[in-house]
Amino acid sequence: MDYVIQTLHIACALSQSANIPGLDAVVKAGLKLAEMVQETREVQDQCSLLAERAAKYSAAVYCQLTSGTFTLDGVTATRYIDDLIHTLSAIEALMIRRKNAGFVRAFWYRTKAAKEVKTLNGQLDDAFRVFDIQSSIHANQQILTLLQCTEHLLQHAENAEHTQAALLYGNRRIHAGVKEILQRVRVDATHDGTLRLYGREDLELVEELETENTGVMPGEQPVTRFRARICETGREVTVRRFPRPGRKFRDAIDTVKKIWHPNVVHAIGYSREDPEIAFIVNSGVYTHTFNELGKTFHGIDKLLWTVNSTKQILAGLMYLKSVYEELEWPPDEDTQFIQAEKQVVVGADGRVLLDVSCYDLKQLPNTVSHDEGSFTKLEKLSKVHNSLSVIDHPMYNVYRIL
Repeated sequence: MDYVIQTLHIACALSQSANIPGLDAVVKAGLKLAEMVQETREVQDQCSLLAERAAKYSAAVYCQLTSGTFTLDGVTATRYIDDLIHTLSAIEALMIRRKNAGFVRAFWYRTKAAKEVKTLNGQLDDAFRVFDIQSSIHANQQILTLLQCTEHLLQHAENAEHTQAALLYGNRRIHAGVKEILQRVRVDATHDGTLRLYGREDLELVEELETENTGVMPGEQPVTRFRARICETGREVTVRRFPRPGRKFRDAIDTVKKIWHPNVVHAIGYSREDPEIAFIVNSGVYTHTFNELGKTFHGIDKLLWTVNSTKQILAGLMYLKSVYEELEWPPDEDTQFIQAEKQVVVGADGRVLLDVSCYDLKQLPNTVSHDEGSFTKLEKLSKVHNSLSVIDHPMYNVYRIL
């Protein structure tokens, strides 16, 4: 945090000359949070991490607003700055309450505190995303911005000789240290803290795959999938393009942020703020469907593949049950299907993955339907011994794995 505090101290000294209402309050609030994190650096909880992010965001917002690239009108910019100040004040109040709370009180209210931290994280992301700071974090641009501020002060200072001497000294420090400082404390504008943020220029669409039919309302355009390549690294990914950046897209982002498991398709990023385009980037490209891969096995090999695939599917479902506590397994006498051809995919390495974007996560299935009418029933026999049984219809052979 030392580098964050140094940067915000510099910003406090220069923000007085910037004719931007509320900017000084943003920088001071960020500095206060950074100092509070420094005081409690031995406690690395979610509250401290939230305050640290807020301090770094404040430094980045200062750089963007003073660089001259933020083009909103004065009234709109003031409203966004006020929203950011309100969020920073709420985070500061949370830090103070946490500091003053005793161990028993903190333990008793830990669930409520966790929900408040989650809410403030979302508010901070919303307030910060507006400023579109991706270009403001480069070191060379920061040096130019700070030099412009010092030139402005030189032109309007009452005591030119004294001010010039002080600012020339400050400029020498800026030239020597600002690049290193900003490299350490810059907020990566291509990342929201959980997932990567992509623009259309970052991805090359290679091939259209299929459309999603789950949750499509009458008259609504479906979500379309593409095989794509990340331009910077050449990594192959799958892009889910939404018809518009609306509620469905935001709900999908909230869902994919919670998921990270080797047997569940997970996202690595989504689109930056764009009024026309909304998309989610999934890791990897899936070269086989479940049924296509199953047809390549025969005899005992197919039997072993079916058992292993069932274990992987159950592992993914058990993970989803742990993430979404409200999800319930249907009763044993009530068969709840998952369509393997549509909702289960196979990665290039042969792993079986659940694709939760293809069904609406209201209730976990207990049966996998695949390959022209046959199905595999999943039974949760024992979490402790990690055992399961598989009934494959129409053969009715029972396999038990202990």
